[in-house]
Amino acid sequence: MWQKQIGIIRCAMFLGFIGMIFHASVGIGNTLGNAGEFRAIAAEESTPTLTPGTPTPTPTPGEVGNIAGQVTGVDTGAGINGATVTVVGTGLSGTTTSVQGQDGVYAIQNVPVGAQTLVAEAAGYASSAQDVTVATGNPDTQTGANIFRLALNTEGTPTPSPTPESCVPVKMTGSPKPLKIVKEQSAEETITVVCNVKDDLRAVNRLVQATITGGKKRITVSPASALTDANGEAKFIITATTKTGHAKIKFQDAGRKDVKVNIGVKVKNK
Repeated sequence: MWQKQIGIIRCAMFLGFIGMIFHASVGIGNTLGNAGEFRAIAAEESTPTLTPGTPTPTPTPGEVGNIAGQVTGVDTGAGINGATVTVVGTGLSGTTTSVQGQDGVYAIQNVPVGAQTLVAEAAGYASSAQDVTVATGNPDTQTGANIFRLALNTEGTPTPSPTPESCVPVKMTGSPKPLKIVKEQSAEETITVVCNVKDDLRAVNRLVQATITGGKKRITVSPASALTDANGEAKFIITATTKTGHAKIKFQDAGRKDVKVNIGVKVKNK
């Protein structure tokens, strides 16, 4: 909740800042000057007023608009200074800086009206592209026109891999079978769940449950249940007690009770 509130406050401060910079018919120039301030210049063209029912005019060749926005980090939401925002194919770009307490602010003037692609780049971050539509005139804090925010991921941040979808299991096997253990020692049992026997298609993310059905005083099983991995395998540790003899464990798919395997265990002295 506090993160959402901070985001709302940042957004309000940013829009207020843009409204101050682009007051009335004044356009914004690129971020220039040693002081890192924006240089306002008189806009050469004004935004046409549309009456209800009036179709959106087709951009006339040569029409331009002034754009502004902020480049932030995906992980922190904070503005990034020193980032470069480029309008692809136009030779236009701007550099982000701090203005009135807001970091990561940029402004680019005389951008051709219509569909454009913005690319943001900064040291230590992966570049990000965004398709936008530029209108004539200046950024409008009421409608959001010509105000474009871009977010950058830290360079090298891995993209989470999608969790593989599980298929319907038809067979379960165990290895080794049978399992032989010296008393008071442990051994690993690997359970494999298969969807397609012919193609050896494994079932991932299937919950396999382990139940000792015989010789409960001779062995223990850990964990009691486990999910199959990307290879369709779930691993269990079988530990023998001080009692020798035979035991049995039933491994079963939690979602399909008919998919199961029984593993015999022999506990020996040595």
